[in-house]
This record gives sequence, structure tokens and C-alpha cells, in this order.
Amino acid sequence: MIARALATLLALAGALSGTPARHRPGSAAAAQLATDTFPHARHAKLFTTCASCHAGIATGDTAATWPSPELCAGCHNGDLVRRVSWTPRPPRITNLTFDHVPHVAMFEAMDSGGATCQRCHAPADSLPFMDVGRASPARCVGCHGQGATSHLTQTSCEPCHATLHDAAALDTATIRAFPKPPSHDSAWILHHQAAATGPTCTVCHAQQFCASCHVNARMVQAIESLPPDGRVAAMVRGRRVTYPRPPSHLAADWDHAHGAVAKAGVAECANCHARESCLGCHRIQERVPAIAALPRRTSGGAFGVDLAGLRPADHLPDMQLRHRAL
Repeated sequence: MIARALATLLALAGALSGTPARHRPGSAAAAQLATDTFPHARHAKLFTTCASCHAGIATGDTAATWPSPELCAGCHNGDLVRRVSWTPRPPRITNLTFDHVPHVAMFEAMDSGGATCQRCHAPADSLPFMDVGRASPARCVGCHGQGATSHLTQTSCEPCHATLHDAAALDTATIRAFPKPPSHDSAWILHHQAAATGPTCTVCHAQQFCASCHVNARMVQAIESLPPDGRVAAMVRGRRVTYPRPPSHLAADWDHAHGAVAKAGVAECANCHARESCLGCHRIQERVPAIAALPRRTSGGAFGVDLAGLRPADHLPDMQLRHRAL
């Protein structure tokens, strides 16, 4: 009897409500709820709390996170309301480390049992109960952004995201699609060293990714401390990168001045240059200390800058005969 009454009420609610204007195609709420295939708003008169269907959210009981098929069949029995086929969703594959339980407890205390779920799952604060969808990162940044103006501008990712190594269920397509933070602009590759010291890098990067650029990866502690990852290794296998030229290398006299810089120490040079990079010009000078100090190319490692075939503008075809005079 109760099921029949609920079914009748559901049918009436659906007939009267139609599609709310805020959910019509093109609206901001429609974009927010695009991934929400369940008509929450049409069920608002049946369920007074989110826990009616999602009881496990507040307790951490994953088996009760979604409503059971039997609960849906209480109304959708094929009598007054059509039957539906419903299977609880499998766990979402993600690198989020979010835990509902402490958030629910905190918001319930703040809201005195009020609109706890809507704090994160409503597209806007003013929308009514059951006008919900998947939580957006912008909501998280409101509390966890550490002053950031948007999701990708914050400087710390690990409070919400697991490291790439720990997010073992992610496939390579998902990893490739990771968004690029605004800080990772065209100049980032020349300045990222100062930022490559914290755990935030491990959310998106594994050891092999850095080693595909850095010839001296085995000598850089920040790279060696990154966990290795087989998915990333497959992604970068055979990768040949284009190395940017640092500002110092753009000087008109760099071809002649770089020797003095290399003699002072090749630690910086070894990021991009393998020993073979120098031997492209210094063909028989492998014993020169600055060149000998550079790491060799290794199988599976970074190729390094390729200088083969390049020569300074003043190295004309007769250079071999006159270079001693220079």
C-alpha cells in the first residue's frame, strides 16, 4: 500500500514538475549536472533526506552508498510506475583521496542537520533540496585552496589527490589527459627545478617521466625520490624531446664562451647534455675533463641534446686547417 502511494506521488510529481528551467539545455546547472543521469529533482517529494538512498555516505559503508535495486522496485514495480533496471555503480576509478565521513560530520555540526549535502553537490547555494549533481573542484577549493583562485592554481595537490604510484587503477589514457596547471607554461621547463622538491609533483609525475628529459636523472635526488611507474614507462618509451635553449645559450658568443662555463662545472649541463652531445663537435676529445664528467646515453634513458651536424658560423669548410691559429 505504501509502495503504491509512493508510486502515485512520484508519477504526479513527474507530471507536474517536468524539466525545471534551471536544468534546460544550455543552463549553468545543466552543465553542472550533465553527468547526473538520475532525475533527483523529480524525486524530491518522495525523499526528505539524501540518506534515504545514500545511507552509507555518512557512515563509510560502501555497500550502502547507492540505493539497492529492491528499494527502487518498491515504486517501479510495473504497476503504476514503469519498471526500471538499476544496478549500483561500481567504485569510481579516481585518484581522489576524499572521505565523506569527516566532511559529513563537520557540515552537520555547522548546519545543525540542515543542507549538508548541498554544500558540495548543489550547482549553486540558492538551489533547492535534491537539485544536486557531482561535486565540482571549485567547491573543494573554497576550503582547501590555500588562497588559490581556481582548482589548478593551487600549489598543493596531495591533500585531495593520491600519488600517481598509489592511484594504480588509473589507465594511461586518463594519465595522459591530466590537466596542465597554469604554472606549467612555455617557460616552465626552464624554471621548474625550484618547485620540484615537494610531494605535489608525485600526483602527476613518476620517475620515468622526468628521466625521459634529464640525461643525469640518476644523479638528481628529486628525480630519484619519485616512485617508478610502469604505465609512465610505457608512455615515454622512445620519447625524443625538444630541449629549449636557456637565455645564456642565446648570446652571440656562446659557441666560444661555453667552454669556460663547462670547465667551471657540468652539473647544470648534464640535465640536457649527454657526453655524446659534445662529441658531435669535439669528436676526439672525450678525455677533456668537462666532457668526461657528463653521463653517457643509456638504453631507455634520455637522448639529450643532439648537436650532430651543427657548427658555429665561423667554422667554415677550411676550419680544420686554420683552427689552431684561433
